[in-house]
Amino acid sequence: VFFSDDAPYSMKDFQKTRGDVDIVYGVWREVTDVHNLSSFKKVTPGLLPLPSSSTQERTLTFNTLTKSYFGPAYAKATKIQRATRLNTHVLIIENETRPSEIPFADKIMVLERGMIESVKKNESNDGGGSGGGGGGLYTCKLTVHAEVIMLGSCRFESQIRKKASETFTEVTM
Repeated sequence: VFFSDDAPYSMKDFQKTRGDVDIVYGVWREVTDVHNLSSFKKVTPGLLPLPSSSTQERTLTFNTLTKSYFGPAYAKATKIQRATRLNTHVLIIENETRPSEIPFADKIMVLERGMIESVKKNESNDGGGSGGGGGGLYTCKLTVHAEVIMLGSCRFESQIRKKASETFTEVTM
């Protein structure tokens, strides 16, 4: 799976493709604060809490390519990565990324959410090869949501959103 550290095309490979360098991954740790466990995005009236028994987090640090007309070519960034297994067929990967040491860094946060679902192919659609019983063919469905959250007023908001959108689009093509 793409999100596994030792996958043939891992998250680290993905970040390098995106232009990130000096990537340091922290170790996964179990999330035990079940009362405060919810999606990163705080929305009113709020998102439902996520199950606590299957959630892990880690922190990554790296330098990310800014593709900016102003400021440095690279910005330091910290990403909190959370993996929550909702059940045996659904995994949610959430990333909260905050840049630093660039203009307006305190105004920007990037949220990404990937939902990976394993879906059993219907016998009539898989060429009849699934037989019966508990076996069969599965496919993976990946749904990704990414957005820039502005934490305060910034006169360069439209340029920041445009560059972020271009980056999101580049790595998905």
